[in-house]
Amino acid sequence: MLERLTNLALKQFVAALCDNRDHEWSPSHGTPPSRAYIERKEYATEPWGAKTTIAAWSIEDYDSVSEIEPITKWDKPILSGMFFHCLVGYWGVSDDLKRISINWQTGPRFGRGFVHPVLVSPTGILYLGDRRITWVS
Repeated sequence: MLERLTNLALKQFVAALCDNRDHEWSPSHGTPPSRAYIERKEYATEPWGAKTTIAAWSIEDYDSVSEIEPITKWDKPILSGMFFHCLVGYWGVSDDLKRISINWQTGPRFGRGFVHPVLVSPTGILYLGDRRITWVS
């Protein structure tokens, strides 16, 4: 079950990278990131409220996902207009496994938080229901 939830969560970050890539930004906005650093943390609906890192992943070239060691020392982000060089995000699953929180930041003032219900299809496959926005930056 947790492996399926992990895959569903990571797909949300890939989608965020691709949505930003495919949006027609003006040149003054800069270049959106093509990579991401993602952590699994405890479930949280407030921006950057979760503390303990459980696992981490890197996304390169929009959709190449690899599990990595969590980053413990952060370098200063490189800015391109309104964007960081790397999307930074975290996700968590509620204790009852019925909700996933997705939180990401692509720039100093550009981030989003969502909660998705975890649903089960008639064939027993887990999937994410419609998201609810929990915060916007």
